[in-house]
Amino acid sequence: MGALRMGLFKRLFGEQPAAPPGGGPGRAANVGLVRDTSDSLVDEQGLAAGPFPRTMRLRPVLLDYGLRGRWKVVSLEDERSWAAAREELIREYYDRFGLITFRNGQKTIRWNEFTWRGIREALEFEHDPAYAGDRPAGP
Repeated sequence: MGALRMGLFKRLFGEQPAAPPGGGPGRAANVGLVRDTSDSLVDEQGLAAGPFPRTMRLRPVLLDYGLRGRWKVVSLEDERSWAAAREELIREYYDRFGLITFRNGQKTIRWNEFTWRGIREALEFEHDPAYAGDRPAGP
């Protein structure tokens, strides 16, 4: 049955030419589905440790699927302010990806509670190193 399906697929769509090495002219080679952001990921324990006050441009990212939230400027006055800023970033991420908005404005959830819990635990935070405010405030 599998060979029959593949034969039907080839008849319908034809054979696809193999992609040239390097992804073709003018394209970079596809190394993976998600670009490496390890240099811009936030160490949450280090962030909560200071120095304070600090202003950063952050966004949540789910690396497994490349789902990136919107950038948000976050001001941290002390270690307790990171927990509140983190929750706000996660809430905005949920509003963007966890809800489906219909044309009439009605909303419904995309993920059940179990799925959202897994996504929430897997979220990383990416900072924008080019943001000028991404430095400890002070003299």
